[in-house]
Amino acid sequence: ASLFLLLTYFLANELKKLFSEYQFFYIIDATDIARKEIGKPIPNIPLVGALIKITNFFELDKVKDIVREKVSHKFSFTTC
Repeated sequence: ASLFLLLTYFLANELKKLFSEYQFFYIIDATDIARKEIGKPIPNIPLVGALIKITNFFELDKVKDIVREKVSHKFSFTTC
């Protein structure tokens, strides 16, 4: 099985139709989420969060704590 996690907002509905045969196909506008949550267009943290949520490989709350500890001096988190 393959997992597709696509960072885009462009043509999202068309892409969903194109890849509808894939069980694990996700589209996320991580840049917009980052702008809203940390005030900067840096999509890495939302993408990691989405990957963790989709795969359940790690516990999301533990990863949130680690990320906050590592980067909180650079960003002000609003709701995460």
